[in-house]
Amino acid sequence: MGQSLAQLYVHLIFSTKDREPCLLGALRGQAHAYLAAVLNNHGSPAIKVGGTSDHVHALFRLSKNRALAEPARRALMVSPITIMREDN
Repeated sequence: MGQSLAQLYVHLIFSTKDREPCLLGALRGQAHAYLAAVLNNHGSPAIKVGGTSDHVHALFRLSKNRALAEPARRALMVSPITIMREDN
């Protein structure tokens, strides 16, 4: 009996608090790269991460071993940490 294969792609969008434009200049690129690395390290390969100064888009392939909430939670948890490190 053959096995079934599935690939789930997720387009995650989130904004900064109060849509404040705080992802400016080099910080934006660093935050996007860091978010892609977090997704990749947790088995959900990032296909494209980008956005503007007040929101982020992440397109990634969901790991077959993870629930959707896990990579989304990690992405939302990691992003403010990156910004706070750059502000200090």
